[in-house]
Amino acid sequence: MAHPTLDHLDRLARGLVAATRGTLSWSWDAGMSAALATFTSDQAPAVRAAIEPTLSVAYDAAGVRGAPAGVSDLLGALGGLRHGQLLLCSEPAAAGQVYGAWWPWGNGKTISLRVGLSAPGIAGVDRAALNECLRTAMGL
Repeated sequence: MAHPTLDHLDRLARGLVAATRGTLSWSWDAGMSAALATFTSDQAPAVRAAIEPTLSVAYDAAGVRGAPAGVSDLLGALGGLRHGQLLLCSEPAAAGQVYGAWWPWGNGKTISLRVGLSAPGIAGVDRAALNECLRTAMGL
């Protein structure tokens, strides 16, 4: 990767792929610059258990008020949170974050999980580099 931030994010993203292997199928959501998996609500507990070691910090619509500035900025880019939606994040670090947007569908049967990378203000790491890092790590 040739950049410590990208190396760190690559390791975290690869950990998510390994943890969800056999449970989730990932595709690329170009509109959100994120990896995308959909699954049934019956699978939700297993998926949460698999991703929790990496995405250990959770924000819901009520709890986002106390979130750090970087999380608030990320939520703004994602369009905020509605009831039932979650923003799941890796532990905040100077080396950036992996995040997951957990969005139940209106039918109550399906959930989307979009995983992205964030490294605001880190010199030498732009959106294109983050996308390449994520796509490579997730095999997309």
